[in-house]
This record gives sequence, C-alpha cells and structure tokens, in this order.
Amino acid sequence: MPRTARGRSGETENNSIKQQMQSAIPMLAGSNTLYVTSSQAVPINANILRSEICEYYKSIGNEVIRQDFGRVEVSVYGIRNSLGHEPSPAKSITFRAVPDIIRDGFEIKRNVNYENLGYKTYTFAGKAEIDGIPAYIAVIVRNTTGQNRFYVHKVFDANGNKFKLEYKEQVLNYL
Repeated sequence: MPRTARGRSGETENNSIKQQMQSAIPMLAGSNTLYVTSSQAVPINANILRSEICEYYKSIGNEVIRQDFGRVEVSVYGIRNSLGHEPSPAKSITFRAVPDIIRDGFEIKRNVNYENLGYKTYTFAGKAEIDGIPAYIAVIVRNTTGQNRFYVHKVFDANGNKFKLEYKEQVLNYL
C-alpha cells in the first residue's frame, strides 16, 4: 500500500526539499529504517562511485516499481544529477538506498507543474542509519512525458540539516 504524508501546504505549492524534510522528519523518525550503511563505504573517487552505482542499478533492472505509482527509472541520469547537486560523503554512500526509498518510503510532496516548467515532481522520503545515527533521505522523481525518473537525492540529519559525516579528508578529494 502506498504511503503518503503531504503537508498542509497543498499539492501545487513549491517549497524547498529542506523545508519538506523538516516537516516530515517527526513522522519519519517513528517509521522503519529502510537502509543501513557505514561511513567506511565512502568510495575513493567519483568514477568508482558512478561505476559501482551504475552496476548496482543495472543489477535491479534500472527500475523500481512503487505500488499504486508505477515504474521509476534509476540510472546514470539520476547519479549524474544527484552528484551535481551538493555532493557530499553522506550522499555518496546512500545511492543504494534510493530504490528502497522510492519503493517503500513516504510520498511527502507532489508538484503537478514544478516551477511552471510543465513537468511533475514527487518527493519520497525514508529513514536510514549511517554509523548508527539516524539519517533521513529525500528522493525526487521527475515525471516528464509520462516517464518517471530518479532525479536527485539528499541526506538530512534529525534537525533537517545536511547530514555531515566525520571522515578522513583524503577520502573526498573528488568532491
């Protein structure tokens, strides 16, 4: 059964993904953890990351089926876009969570005409755990010409701020 948690702001009002998550985190905090990972999983460089995630997405058929929503393409398109929007260590180790969040997370926002650009966006969110610390992942899916595609994802802490990892500086030379 699909899960939705739209705020009082309405379906067509745009607000930032950070605002969406700040509103949704209290509800998400009580939900099941959909993904668990470690900061030790941070890849050495962006090429390795892209390659590993592309292979993983291929292994699941480059798609996720969400009940009562349909097919969502997960591919290099989303990897590139997500890395291009505020890359971070937390984001790099949560790409594998994207299919789980799309399939089993909560729909927290739906824009029927995103910024008057003629396409729809859907924000799905779910709880994860990084190094034993709760993290909240938002995944934006774009619908253009009837096709749903993973567009970008972001990772937040319990206060709705960007999730920050303690890490060795040399690990993230690629960002």
